[in-house]
Amino acid sequence: MKFKLFFLTVVAFAFIATQTVNAQVNKLVEDAKHVVTGNDTAHVDWTDQYVSAVGKSVIDTATWKNPVQANMMAERGAIVDAQRNLLEMIKGISIDGETTVENFMTTSDRVKTNLEGTLRLAEIVGEFEYKKGYVQVTMKAPLYQKYGIAEAIIDELPKGKEIPDIFVDPKDKQEYIMNLKTTSNQPVLFPKLYDNKGNLILDTKSIQQNNGQVPPLYNLTPQQIEDYKKQANIKVLDFVEDAKGQFKAKTKFDWDKIINVATMVGKIAMTFM
Repeated sequence: MKFKLFFLTVVAFAFIATQTVNAQVNKLVEDAKHVVTGNDTAHVDWTDQYVSAVGKSVIDTATWKNPVQANMMAERGAIVDAQRNLLEMIKGISIDGETTVENFMTTSDRVKTNLEGTLRLAEIVGEFEYKKGYVQVTMKAPLYQKYGIAEAIIDELPKGKEIPDIFVDPKDKQEYIMNLKTTSNQPVLFPKLYDNKGNLILDTKSIQQNNGQVPPLYNLTPQQIEDYKKQANIKVLDFVEDAKGQFKAKTKFDWDKIINVATMVGKIAMTFM
């Protein structure tokens, strides 16, 4: 049978790649926490894969005498404020550890226009909240899905390392966890994995470029990773982040074999510690 590599992800941050989801994969996801970066005004949820921001606007009853009109204008103002806060959070997202979304906005009119479209299509979460004298709204935009941040910039990025079609034995039960030990504690939009000699083995932007689903991130503790190391059918492979935000394997391993097994059995967990 023929399979495409697919990720579901885990991470103290983790990625899982899966072609079939079994009880062990489900437990890994259940044990993990969401990876969230940002603040109370705006944040990125790397697990559910969206950017969220809060917007506020004063209810100006002095200018708008009609209460209904005053509320309507305040709601519009809250939306504009939320979109502004979304944009500021999006600008700071690191694409690959070396460049940010803002870098591309300053050099590409196409990316800037695409992101303006992303903001216009950002959805309102729940209802407008009426506080004392002002209105508040929460909005969110997708990271990787249609009309999201990744889609807005992907055409400006160089082609990533191709993920091959793979033929494997469905009876092979070995599982792998890619343990990504981070120094920055900041996830990137498209992580890259290198072998111990510095050769690129996986560029996750190729998943986006091939209309796949970039895996979500979860948060696993060092103890959880140690517990998985004790299981006979799981092998944990350690990667360490360098100064450029790239993850390099600590030891030599047969990447082609791992991809074959993981694609069929359905599990690679990439964990940011």
